[in-house]
Amino acid sequence: MKTSIFTLILLMIAQSQLHAGNLFREVTVGSDSWEIIFHKQGGRYRIEIDAVNRGTSGYLQRLRLLPKESLRLIDKHWYMDIKPADREGKKGLEITRTYHDRLTGAKKTQTTFEPNHRAEQSGEPDS
Repeated sequence: MKTSIFTLILLMIAQSQLHAGNLFREVTVGSDSWEIIFHKQGGRYRIEIDAVNRGTSGYLQRLRLLPKESLRLIDKHWYMDIKPADREGKKGLEITRTYHDRLTGAKKTQTTFEPNHRAEQSGEPDS
């Protein structure tokens, strides 16, 4: 019983971190490239572009990729595959999150869409 409660708590924590608003500070998807800017504060991820390790994400780091390039952000127990998408006439990113439960070996996948957006230009720092 302890194992299942512990697993449930871990899943709840992981889900709350993954659904806290927009994943990126800015998202811009165009016809010739797509770009993301990470939040000022938040998680850091190992970056893979086309399955090649490109280091660790940094705060306010900007990544610009070609439409055919694949991006994977990797954390300890989960990873995200990110690619440009067009849903109902809105350009944005399709984000597929995959979580591996270390205790049971189960794999949970969820796909979301983050539309193009820009950071607010209020002059105040991110909180």
